[in-house]
Amino acid sequence: MFGLLVPVQGGGLGAGPVEAAVVLEQLGAHLVPGPVVWSVITAPILPEVARGDVRVTGALAEEAGVIEHAARSDTVVIAYGDRVEAFPASRLRDAPAGSPFDPLTPAIACGRPPTGDVVGGPDEARRLRHLGTVLTAAMLVGLAQGALDVAAAYALERRQFGVPIGSFQAVKHMLADMYVRTELARSACYAAAAVADDDRGGDAARSASTAKLLAGEAAITNGRTAVQVLGGMGFTWAMLPHYYLKRAWVLEQSFGSGGAHALALGDGLESWT
Repeated sequence: MFGLLVPVQGGGLGAGPVEAAVVLEQLGAHLVPGPVVWSVITAPILPEVARGDVRVTGALAEEAGVIEHAARSDTVVIAYGDRVEAFPASRLRDAPAGSPFDPLTPAIACGRPPTGDVVGGPDEARRLRHLGTVLTAAMLVGLAQGALDVAAAYALERRQFGVPIGSFQAVKHMLADMYVRTELARSACYAAAAVADDDRGGDAARSASTAKLLAGEAAITNGRTAVQVLGGMGFTWAMLPHYYLKRAWVLEQSFGSGGAHALALGDGLESWT
């Protein structure tokens, strides 16, 4: 899977952003842990990642105060505006552990990241930032779908007053809204992935920001709604909704928050008009 974007002649699958988005969506829906987005997007410049020889995590330079999964990784990649640097994760060994929103996403607080070896220039930095945004949006779409699936299954099984709670109008409306949010975000995400593959289809940066904004809103709101549909059990450790919600909180802050992407879209709209 980590070789999705690596050319066939380089030992990878030679897939494009659309295929990668489909895979990452499924990983999100099944709450697969680990820095999977960073593994996929860095494999073309770090061949050992696709082979499974090293475990890599990373962060954008402006988000590098917290590094996820660093304690279990071999290499940390930092994407700056004009370059990509990599350094051994062991250099963060003494950094304090953080308290992440998602219990499946351990993190450390490193403040300013160490200086590493330059493994990519401006083009690679732009590519990592762009593809990371699109594929993080894909994982958020998967989270939105997973929360919807859990809530819908429970609504069909849980009975109250002799009938499934899914037959109540209020619950129907919540599930219908979850479905609409998911499909809207999925459409935006697949469109952004297609434009990332061929920018003749539209503005790549605007498409990626749209996908990240809609997918983040869908995942967080669907996670909250799933907790509500399951009632008192929804936030317990034994149930999945709170995992979907907490993972959505984490991914919302990766590769630019929804607020940052909304501002970028607003600036672009102002210049366009």
